[in-house]
Amino acid sequence: MNDIFANLYREYKTRVTSSRIITENIVNPLVILFIFGVALGEAVGDIKIGQVRVPYLSFFLSGAINISIITNAMVASTRLFLDKYVGLFDEILTYPIKKESILIGKLLFNSILSLVQGIIMLTFTYLMKPGYFSKPEQIILFFLALIIISWGWFFILMFLALKVKTQDEFNSMYYLVMTPLMFISSVYYPLEKTPFIIKAISSINPLTWATDISRFFLLGLPDRHLTSKIILYLFFVIISYILARRSLNVKAIRASSAKSP
Repeated sequence: MNDIFANLYREYKTRVTSSRIITENIVNPLVILFIFGVALGEAVGDIKIGQVRVPYLSFFLSGAINISIITNAMVASTRLFLDKYVGLFDEILTYPIKKESILIGKLLFNSILSLVQGIIMLTFTYLMKPGYFSKPEQIILFFLALIIISWGWFFILMFLALKVKTQDEFNSMYYLVMTPLMFISSVYYPLEKTPFIIKAISSINPLTWATDISRFFLLGLPDRHLTSKIILYLFFVIISYILARRSLNVKAIRASSAKSP
């Protein structure tokens, strides 16, 4: 337990005490929410899901929070990659601590940060468009869902950070994989009237599952496939954890840390 809190404190010292913390973790998410949710929302108007109509800002909120969750996981994985690249993470693994404590400490910090961002963004949206949210007990489930959702992105990006060898590979991973995932999903628009190919890709996108799950708890929007999405996302979390845990191997990390010629 002490090892976990030691790693949690290390994350806090390296990320929260930075002078950029307010800009990166509070201002940027609110700017995204304002530009897409408020400015674009005025042009789009209400979104109709089934027989329910909600303001675009309220609809987009779940997507914006999920984008922030992925961004947090990306920042954490970037720090891990840099630690690995300079040999610091290799050295940490030789310390007399449990390997799981490294992941869990980082995971706890990432979950807390995502939860705080979610509360701030929900408060902003409520002040702009009150009266479109679920009952208080549903909101509690929404925040519990956010915590679990953050685990999936954290573990898969930790795994990728431990596997890639160069900074170029790491950057490509984000821009060529993560960015398309954000746009071919239900983050920005409902999928009912999109082309078949978009629906097909979105249906196997973990970001769509996460966004729709959180949107259901937040707004109470109808979703015939909610149960299957919950099961699929939990499976995604478990597989991501297994991959990340198996990557915490000194020999494997040393091999992936070797600079390409």
